[in-house]
Amino acid sequence: MKNFFANMGVKAKLVWMLILMSAIPLAIFIAISSYNMFTTAISSAEGDSEKRSQLVEENIDALFKENFVGMRTLASN
Repeated sequence: MKNFFANMGVKAKLVWMLILMSAIPLAIFIAISSYNMFTTAISSAEGDSEKRSQLVEENIDALFKENFVGMRTLASN
């Protein structure tokens, strides 16, 4: 690696330095934004799942109430 940079000219060394100086902040930005995206997606999925489970619970409760009224009517007859 030492020989690689030793044989390069000043322009090439500057280009490599500029590439590295721009790639490091870009990699940090990508890591932070992907972490934020994943946490947002997880919290969104949890909220959607909670809403769906509440709807299912309400539907099941309604079915039980309907069947309970029917069973009570049959029992009284």
